Amino acid sequence: MLAGATKAFEQSYTFDLVGNRLRKIIAQVSTHSLPSGWSAGTVKSDYNARDQLLSTVAGAATTKVGYDANGSLTTRHDGSDQPLFRQGYDLKNRLVEADADGDADADLRLAYDHQEGRVARHTLDGSGAVTASEHYLLDRMNPTGYVNSPPPTRLPAPPPGFRAPPPACGTGESLRAGGGRSRIAGGCAGTGWPGPRASPGGWRIS
Repeated sequence: MLAGATKAFEQSYTFDLVGNRLRKIIAQVSTHSLPSGWSAGTVKSDYNARDQLLSTVAGAATTKVGYDANGSLTTRHDGSDQPLFRQGYDLKNRLVEADADGDADADLRLAYDHQEGRVARHTLDGSGAVTASEHYLLDRMNPTGYVNSPPPTRLPAPPPGFRAPPPACGTGESLRAGGGRSRIAGGCAGTGWPGPRASPGGWRIS
């Protein structure tokens, strides 16, 4: 700390025997403001027998965390069990869809090639239509996985009504249901559909 400066807060932590953080305590020690988004108090965390975080309690706010049978994080809920976040995986335990705002509509869909490389990322609106896409050119001889050009390549906006390919059902969670909307349903697995491709004339569906 700089000479003459006054610290605004102190942080302390407690851990269990395997290193899981059980408590984070923030104590305001001066009249100076805390950083934006911070508040004085204690954040408590609980874990299961597999050392997976189950919940955090910060004041009156509780967040609960859920996992699938493979141990992959699938959900976050508030103290009233209202969904905050969900994500789904395919049969190879790869992340394929995510609902970032808890409204049960997929906001993001990911695609992979036959060698497990992530090759596309689609951003979806509430109806399941693609609003933006990024495609990745992979170089298997490069340790980074990408060719020596700035990835990803952002393509023009797809035509109205264009939809990213849905995953097929499997184990875990997915975000696909009837009516053309992407909703939390059963599991999902990659279909091998290569996704939208850009051509000199713009978008086409392969």
